[in-house]
Amino acid sequence: MVTLMKQIQQFMLKYIRENAALIANSLNNFLPFQKKFYSDDCVIGNRRAEKLREFLGMTEHILSISQSADQATVITRCADKSGPLMRMKYGLVLVKASWFIKNIELECTACKGAPGNYGCPLCKGNGWHNLARQKHVAPRPIIPPLPPFSRF
Repeated sequence: MVTLMKQIQQFMLKYIRENAALIANSLNNFLPFQKKFYSDDCVIGNRRAEKLREFLGMTEHILSISQSADQATVITRCADKSGPLMRMKYGLVLVKASWFIKNIELECTACKGAPGNYGCPLCKGNGWHNLARQKHVAPRPIIPPLPPFSRF
């Protein structure tokens, strides 16, 4: 019989593997699109391809799993060729015998995930930055005043 911890581990390994395949497919689909619509020196097209290649070159490994009844927390580490980049914390929920990702938090980039740093502007001391909870406030555009209306 497979334990809950083993089920969580299998779910996360499958997620990591299929997410990598999705990124590879995205890159494979984007390259012909890029050639069709962007010039060779278009910064936007090149940045999109570069970002997909960057994601494709990353690996993610499970560091720890903790679980209680119908919830679990999985900590992973993402790395690229240059070494470790960041940790990620997945909040999982069990729904009808299947695990699902409910939220994802990133290791705080300001304090490097050090809990207890209550002065940290991003995580407020918990070491993690939840992008879903971040309030995105669009900056107000600076609109120059219109010239006085005139009739030629």
